[in-house]
Amino acid sequence: MLCPLFWFLAACAPHSKTVQVDPAFKTQYAAFLADGAAVGAPQSVDDLIIKFDDVNKYGCAEGRVGCCFTQSHETPVVVIDKAAWQGASSAYRSIIIYHELGHCVLNRQHDNATHAGGAFGIPIPASVMQANFSGYLPDLFTDFHEDYAKELFGKGIGPTPFGN
Repeated sequence: MLCPLFWFLAACAPHSKTVQVDPAFKTQYAAFLADGAAVGAPQSVDDLIIKFDDVNKYGCAEGRVGCCFTQSHETPVVVIDKAAWQGASSAYRSIIIYHELGHCVLNRQHDNATHAGGAFGIPIPASVMQANFSGYLPDLFTDFHEDYAKELFGKGIGPTPFGN
């Protein structure tokens, strides 16, 4: 079968699917998949790379810890800043991976919704898909992990610790 000229110029054959997860991210990646299954939204990932790299090289917004890079007919790539990762707590590392996999695997966009009634009346993030993580989100992610997982995988509304 002959490929149209524009396909030929862009590489006629479809790309080879691959899953490559740097060992540094395997725990969080496995937890993401397990959480999806636990809330009734199992994921079958057959094309993904998660690696350390310069996030700015991938066109990520300035100051980002990580980003999901997707391009038509290419393997989605999650890139993480190594220095930021090394200085991050275990909970924050999970948030980083869940957030980026929310983009790359679940095709989720940023969601800056909040729920009222957080500590001292401060609204709490309804999703790990927040564009900018708040300083206390790692604690919330730990305390309300199941609620955040349900929201991420489309099975809930996020944490509502005070019944709001």
